[in-house]
Amino acid sequence: MSVITVNITLLLALLFSPLQEDGILLTDVEEVTIGCLNLDKLDMHYVFNSAAEFTRAMSEFRSPNLNCGKTQIAAIDFSKRTLVGVKLESGSCMTFNHSSSFHLEGQKKIICQVRFDDGNCFVLRQKILWWSIPKTAKEDVSFDVRPYEN
Repeated sequence: MSVITVNITLLLALLFSPLQEDGILLTDVEEVTIGCLNLDKLDMHYVFNSAAEFTRAMSEFRSPNLNCGKTQIAAIDFSKRTLVGVKLESGSCMTFNHSSSFHLEGQKKIICQVRFDDGNCFVLRQKILWWSIPKTAKEDVSFDVRPYEN
């Protein structure tokens, strides 16, 4: 194996492997798809512990697109789960790649860590990511969201 092949393999492993920081990697995390939201108006981070709380907060962010009806939320058992959302904004000229992980720090603090491509294109790309995690108080969730380091 050549040095170039090894370096490319190592770079790909670093870019696309789960992030591992301090704390225990939380594996009981499910991606959730929620459509028909106007991304321009959304905040950068969300933590919801009930469907009513989500519906109330998101009602003002419904997309004006005529093909969108009510903002739908996947079936989440809010008695056992918490919904976490992160909005990403990037000037990336290529596909919007990202990686994410959740870490348990101490007894109950959960850190949502997201890395994403960024660049210097004039087009702003936006995306919101949602996850269902084990039931957690809002104050126990923190966010570490930033572009990949070069």
